[in-house]
Amino acid sequence: MTKIRSQKIVDGLISKINSYLNTKTFEVELDITQHFTTTVTVTGDFEGVNDPDLDQAAQQAADRMAHDDWNWEETEFDVRNAKLLESRLKVKQMDNELINSLDSEVRNRRKPVVAISIDSSVYIQPSQC
Repeated sequence: MTKIRSQKIVDGLISKINSYLNTKTFEVELDITQHFTTTVTVTGDFEGVNDPDLDQAAQQAADRMAHDDWNWEETEFDVRNAKLLESRLKVKQMDNELINSLDSEVRNRRKPVVAISIDSSVYIQPSQC
C-alpha cells in the first residue's frame, strides 16, 4: 500500500515538473498607444477650420492643459517582436531506478521529496512542506 501511494506521489511530482517544463517563456516587445479626446478653446486670427495654424494652436492648448483632464477612449497594443527565451532548468525523464530511489526516500523520511535534474545532475531533497 505504501509503495503504491509513494508511486502516486512520485508520478504526481514528475507530472507537475514535466508540465512546468513544457511551458515556454517569451520576451515580447509591444507598441502601446492610448487614445484620448478633449475639447479646447482657441482664439486667434485664423483663416477658417482648415487653417494649419488653428490645428497647431489647438494641439498646443491641449498639451498645456492637465493631461488628467483628457477623456481616455481606448488603449491599443501592437506586438512588434516576440523572442523565445532559453530555459535554464532542464529536467530529464526519470527512470525506474530514480523512481525507486524516490520511493525509498518517501518511505524513510515520511515527507514528500522533490527531485530535479539540473544539467544532468539529479538532486533529491525533502520538501519544505
